[in-house]
Amino acid sequence: MALWLWQGIHPSIYQSSREAFTSPLFLPLGLSVCLSISHTGTASDWQVMLSSSSYRLFMVSVVTCCIDIEFKRECVIGSDWYTVRVDLTVMDVNDNAPEWTMVPFPYLSVVSASDPPNSLVYKLQARDSDEGINGEVEYFLSDGGDGRFEVDKNNGHVRTTGLPLQRDREYLLTVVAADRQGSRSPPAVVSIIAGPRAPQFTNVSYTIFIPENTPEGQPFLVTPAVSFQKQPVTYSLLINPSSLFSIQPETGEISLTRTIDYESDQHRYLLLVRASENQDSLSSAAEVSAAAAQSDWDRVQI
Repeated sequence: MALWLWQGIHPSIYQSSREAFTSPLFLPLGLSVCLSISHTGTASDWQVMLSSSSYRLFMVSVVTCCIDIEFKRECVIGSDWYTVRVDLTVMDVNDNAPEWTMVPFPYLSVVSASDPPNSLVYKLQARDSDEGINGEVEYFLSDGGDGRFEVDKNNGHVRTTGLPLQRDREYLLTVVAADRQGSRSPPAVVSIIAGPRAPQFTNVSYTIFIPENTPEGQPFLVTPAVSFQKQPVTYSLLINPSSLFSIQPETGEISLTRTIDYESDQHRYLLLVRASENQDSLSSAAEVSAAAAQSDWDRVQI
């Protein structure tokens, strides 16, 4: 006759814990049994051990995922085996802090001095790798703004409060993101200008390797910039070593004016790209560090 010790066990454990559950498994009085655990994978993969004296589960290593375990019970006086299934649920611990995910960096924005209250100025975004309540993020304004801006703690939207803004003034807001358990991100600074602002490149600087067999006129890098006024941006090269490079004014695509010879040409170049709008009244610049790379054929010959 089959006698089940348990129909199912569903304990929970935190990732940093070493003991799955401490209550010894129930055994009927006078019944001698032998218990074993069935795992998938090799013995080196096992994360759970069963104490032969107390019948308690212990963690061999830190558990990072749910485990499906099967117990077997054998009566000393008989030959039958009885099994019970244990689903071990791993509970996430709060071991991660929120991280900022906004792009581009630095965090820049604009607002019109005449914008009404509650106007959206910027969207904060942060990610927390924890699960459940440990991964829920809230946003806070910790300093700056002179009361002209507020942060919605639930969605991270930065909005105007309705207090008057000084035209062309830069407002610096220090913001933080925190999970529901109090873990905080590093502070971030958002720069807001109450007026026009120069275009912003998607990268602070660029680094690129150029194979020496790159054809003349073939773009090898794009340096896009964002207009805060939503106007067309024009690109030009302020520094162009040996006039070796050209840039498409409308797209920011950079190409060679001739092919590079690794043996006779210099190997490193520093370019300065300019992005401008409104007839050059607003402009910004970004550095491009370019290095010539040997072709595979030349490497074989060497």
